[in-house]
Amino acid sequence: MIEIYLSGSGFSVPDRVVSNADLCRLFTTSPAWIEAKIGIRERRYVAPGEGTSDLATRAAQMALEQAGWTPQDVEAIIVASSTPDYHIPGVGVLVQDQLGCPPIPAYDVHNSSPGFLFAMEMASALLSSGKYRKLLVIAAEVHSTGLDFTDRGRLMSVIFGDGAGAVALCAAPSSGKRLASIKTRLFSEGRYFDKLWCEAPASRHHPRLTHEMIDDGRIYPKMDGRFIFEQAVERMAHACETLLAENALTVSDIDWVVPHQANLR
Repeated sequence: MIEIYLSGSGFSVPDRVVSNADLCRLFTTSPAWIEAKIGIRERRYVAPGEGTSDLATRAAQMALEQAGWTPQDVEAIIVASSTPDYHIPGVGVLVQDQLGCPPIPAYDVHNSSPGFLFAMEMASALLSSGKYRKLLVIAAEVHSTGLDFTDRGRLMSVIFGDGAGAVALCAAPSSGKRLASIKTRLFSEGRYFDKLWCEAPASRHHPRLTHEMIDDGRIYPKMDGRFIFEQAVERMAHACETLLAENALTVSDIDWVVPHQANLR
């Protein structure tokens, strides 16, 4: 059985810090409400001209440095992102170019909150199959350039920011490197697609974008907050319980839980 090791990790966040007080100048809310309900005190926003691939590349460079790899060592790149620099192409090929990697496969997993987990499962399968030995897995998002900073969009705007994380994974015999024991339980529920979505622009529409869509705010992501909250708590607990049972573990065996956002609830 091929073992998978975490050889390096990295992250990148923009320099610009946006506090809760900064957001309160844009729409009706208060710093205390945001922190009490969401658990967030500040977030990072990209500078003009800075894109998702820039954050992803910097995170990948840190992971490569920690792993002791060069860009020529990387055999494939998987990027999880719902906010690519452009509609076409994806982030993966832009990172490949910015890193200076050879002509290797570089592609995106288009997903939101669970994107990194989906990408990790894909990477695990590719490494376990023996097809590749060294992969980069990156999760990167730039939400700040697509948020509605009015009262209409405040539910989304108080939560999301920009950033990237990356890991260098390799298939190798036992060594001094840290083992990445990748065990996942993933679920999807497509019937609820419009509970957290961005309606336009979209290929379903003819034309894809109109002035009416812009005026109506259909170009901004929207979320049914109460529904998402209830589903997230129930489904996350179920997934954790299932994974623990499958691996003969109990809650008391777990030292560290890292949820996908800072929501205190």
